Amino acid sequence: MSTDLIKIPITPWMDIEPFLENQKLKSINIDPAGSVFLMTCDPLPPHSKYQNSTTQGFTQHRIPTAYQIYDLTYGITYAIPPQLHNFNNFQTLPDGKLLLVCSRQHDEPNAQVYDHDGNVVKDMILGDGIEDVQTTLDGSIWVSYFDEGALGWAQTCLIRYDPEGNIPHRFLSPLGETAMADCYALNVVSENVVWCCTFTEFPLVNVLTREFWRSPIYYAHAFAVNHDLVLFPDGSDETGYLHLFEFGAKNQLIQLSQVQLISTDGDKINPYKKLIVARGDVMLILDGTKLYRFSIDDLIQGI
Repeated sequence: MSTDLIKIPITPWMDIEPFLENQKLKSINIDPAGSVFLMTCDPLPPHSKYQNSTTQGFTQHRIPTAYQIYDLTYGITYAIPPQLHNFNNFQTLPDGKLLLVCSRQHDEPNAQVYDHDGNVVKDMILGDGIEDVQTTLDGSIWVSYFDEGALGWAQTCLIRYDPEGNIPHRFLSPLGETAMADCYALNVVSENVVWCCTFTEFPLVNVLTREFWRSPIYYAHAFAVNHDLVLFPDGSDETGYLHLFEFGAKNQLIQLSQVQLISTDGDKINPYKKLIVARGDVMLILDGTKLYRFSIDDLIQGI
């Protein structure tokens, strides 16, 4: 492989348009078992008094709103009855439970655990300023925070909660406190392997071993990773490339190639400013309503 630009054709994994009929997209997530989930909610009436919480910045809707969660991998649908929470994130928990989380938190709990029938079994406080949530098969809940949470409620940019909401682990960057102002990207591979990239220097950090590699890619909100390689989308420019690196010596990442994804129509798929989700070595890119799913190995085979 080289650092030259390599163009790889790719077909959509799924068109999610049917799921968005009369629905508002809230999140796309990968759970700890690798299943892909889509969360939507009923649209609010087009009147200003109802629009208090249609964005990530509010904890509650002004009127009860129902949520739908679709397991796109296995074709299962979960219905969450109308309630006021403005949920932005979703993950699965052991025993078939579902975790729904609001990004912002004020005085009230901002996360709820549901059973598969849509009944609330637990309220939790996971703090204000949540960027991402990823769970593990043993029920641990990793929560990353953007700057308002990291410099405020959380006092760090990454926390692990146990299933009861206790905090057994707070992230301490090997680069010091100035490298914990914002967790831009989180990748929880398993109970024993957790990666993150944090503002201000954007190192790639193995959270549990405290090893780190300096990255030339800034502001990426997702990355895919395996034992040997890491894949970043462009985070701060509009070239539309993916960048494949290997782990090098002296805390450096060595670039192997730049990848341009090409759709079946021959168009460039530019990941810049698109919804990108990654877990382990798998990455999802939403382009319009076309959802692309691929692994690092898939790209290597194309290269």
